[in-house]
Amino acid sequence: HISRDFPERPNSHGYNGAMTNPNITEAGPKPVIIVADSREARSGIAEKLAKIPGVTLQQAELASGDYLIGNGVAVERKAANDFVISLMEGRIFDQLARMAIEHERAVVLIEGDIYQTRSAIAPESLDGALSYISLLSGASLIFSPSVARTPYILHRMALHTVHGLGYETPLRP
Repeated sequence: HISRDFPERPNSHGYNGAMTNPNITEAGPKPVIIVADSREARSGIAEKLAKIPGVTLQQAELASGDYLIGNGVAVERKAANDFVISLMEGRIFDQLARMAIEHERAVVLIEGDIYQTRSAIAPESLDGALSYISLLSGASLIFSPSVARTPYILHRMALHTVHGLGYETPLRP
């Protein structure tokens, strides 16, 4: 007889066999409202967000941030090249300052590898910028491997912002 004092391993969806998807209720997917800056239309992210069940997408011209994901949280999305350029031009610091004034919480989402851009910026400068953003500016950093993955990361962030984690995390003894 083998005793299991810990939950089964999660399946491919990230939930163990005893759990159900916490983001689906009897009435359907848990609802979230995401506001996308109208200037973000070129990326195609808003269009993909609108197709995710439970997402109500609104578009507006935002004074700061590219996405509002609920409860005062603004997300500034930066492709790797744009992050490096905005760092060299100092725009990222102005954007962070505006977001800190206008929103309760700011998140910078970086798509791709900032160290693989074709710029002359030193890796140490990139390290310093990431450290500053995460430790001194009050903003959070999150990374996305690609523009294709970003809508799903934004959706998950919105779910957590509005509904909390949604499930108990199993702890092993």
